[in-house]
Amino acid sequence: MLRIKLNLKTDPGKKLPLNYNYGIYLALRSIVLKELQAKKPKLYKAYQQNFPEFTFSYLRIPQREIKEGFIYIKGTYLALFVSSVDDFFIQQLIAALEREKKFSFLQQDFAVLKVEIVAEPEWREKMEFTMLSPLLVIRKNKKKVKFLLATSLELEAALRENLLARYQKLFPGEKTNFDFRFYLNQDFLMSSADVHKLITIRNIHYKTIYAPFFLEGNSELIRFAYYAGIGDKTSYGLGMFTPK
Repeated sequence: MLRIKLNLKTDPGKKLPLNYNYGIYLALRSIVLKELQAKKPKLYKAYQQNFPEFTFSYLRIPQREIKEGFIYIKGTYLALFVSSVDDFFIQQLIAALEREKKFSFLQQDFAVLKVEIVAEPEWREKMEFTMLSPLLVIRKNKKKVKFLLATSLELEAALRENLLARYQKLFPGEKTNFDFRFYLNQDFLMSSADVHKLITIRNIHYKTIYAPFFLEGNSELIRFAYYAGIGDKTSYGLGMFTPK
C-alpha cells in the first residue's frame, strides 16, 4: 500500500472547473493502462476487467481564485496526493509520470516537478484525521438513494459496513470482525457552518461531508482506510484523509 504526492508546475492563468474529479480519475486510470498495455499486456487485460481501488485528494493550489464555477490558477505550483492498496498500480503510475514528465487531465498539461512517496504514519488505535477530499456515504433503500450527512445516526454503521466489505473483497478469508469506530469532531461541527459540500461527478450531484474525524479500533483496518479511502466513490477522489 502506497501514497504519493505529485508536485506539479504550470503557467499562471489556467482555469479548471470546480468539479474536476472525473477528469483526474480518467487520467490516472489511462496513464496506468497505457503503461501496462506497452509493457505487460496480460496484466493490462486483467486491470481492464478489475481495476484496483485508489483514491486522490483535492488539488492543492496555494494561489488561486474561485469564480463562476471555475478555479483560476494564479501561481505556478499545485499538488495532488494519490494512494492505493495496490502497490503495483502506484509503481506503474510513478514510472509513467517520471518518464513523461507531465500529468494531463481535462485537456490541460501540468509539468511533473517531482513524485514523492509519502512516509507511512505511525498507526495507533485512536487517531484524529483531516480530510483531503470530501467524504461520501450512500445508503440505498429499494430504488431510493440517500446521502448520509454529518448528523445522520446511520453514518458510523454505514461506513463500517462499507469498509469491511471492501477489505474482505481484497483479502478474502481474512478476519473482518474488527473493532472500529468513526465519529466526527464535534467541536468543529459546532463551530463551523460549512461541513457539507455538493460535488458533481458525471452530472450527478452528491452531498458530502468535509470535517475532521476520529477513527478508533483495529490499526490494520485504519491503515487500509488510509490507503483505500473511506466511504463511497473513492476512486473518484472522495474519502481521502491524513493524520491531523
